[in-house]
Amino acid sequence: MVANIEFIRALKLINDLCFNYDVKYSEFGTRKALTHYFSALGSVVFADFKVTIQDIINARMASLQKEHINESIAQKTIREIYEPSFAMQT
Repeated sequence: MVANIEFIRALKLINDLCFNYDVKYSEFGTRKALTHYFSALGSVVFADFKVTIQDIINARMASLQKEHINESIAQKTIREIYEPSFAMQT
């Protein structure tokens, strides 16, 4: 349960940063997410940051899809090897 809450919070933070939404700044009100988290590093170009975040997300999604396809192929190969002998035993 706690892991799910932390995961949701992480996704919300990524979304806030990607779209530069207003975030709560303690008791002082709100300010833009990029300013809130990265102002100490200097100015951040919103368009470049958004493109970089989207590229990272797309690359990770492609990696997960590739891993899923490879796992499916491995499972199919194992079934093809063991199912014929299992069927003969029954």
